Amino acid sequence: MVWLPKGTNSSGRRVKSKIFRGKTGYNFLMIFAVFAMHILEGMFFVGLVGSSVVVLISFIEDGKELFGEDEPAQSQPRA
Repeated sequence: MVWLPKGTNSSGRRVKSKIFRGKTGYNFLMIFAVFAMHILEGMFFVGLVGSSVVVLISFIEDGKELFGEDEPAQSQPRA
């Protein structure tokens, strides 16, 4: 097996690509798709952390209301 540099065919000649392929070998559309995927992944985890904070706060407040002392009923002034 003969090693050939990237961008060459089996005869060793350089192949000109009509579409720019960066270091990864992807075209621009694929590079954009991977970038968008990483952005969406980050947004997903930020949302997951935010949702877990809301659930934790709600759980604590519900526990205080459920197991807390009963407050005396306040009489409302008549208008």
